[in-house]
Amino acid sequence: MKYLYVFIIVLCWSINPFLKKIITKNIQPIEYNIYSNTLVFMYLIMFSLYQNKYNMSDITINIANKLSKNQIGIMMVVSILTLVPSYLMVVLNKKYSVSGITAVVQSLSIIATTIIGVVYMGEPISMTKIGGILMTSLGIYLLQ
Repeated sequence: MKYLYVFIIVLCWSINPFLKKIITKNIQPIEYNIYSNTLVFMYLIMFSLYQNKYNMSDITINIANKLSKNQIGIMMVVSILTLVPSYLMVVLNKKYSVSGITAVVQSLSIIATTIIGVVYMGEPISMTKIGGILMTSLGIYLLQ
């Protein structure tokens, strides 16, 4: 099941920037983000209502019952860390080659995630990971 989910995520993340580029030919990036996030919010509300109707999960509006103040603060930061790059990717994809920008951004994201995981989260580092970082760095260089 894990690999099916990974496949779906990769497929969606690969197709999405090209579709965003088509849409933003006629609207500004901020307009795209407003419309897109509004639609996402509506989809989530409909999905949660469906789940609650059929008792598939217990979704509540009052997150203070489930999360601490610290976790709510972290959620606010996570929301900003989702919105800012989403907006900036739309801006970059509107002006530049989608495949070029996406390849560089995703490669650098892999490197940054690995470094953050090792340095701040105490995840183990191996020679294989170091080799992967070096090969990814070489790939970014070659893409430029």
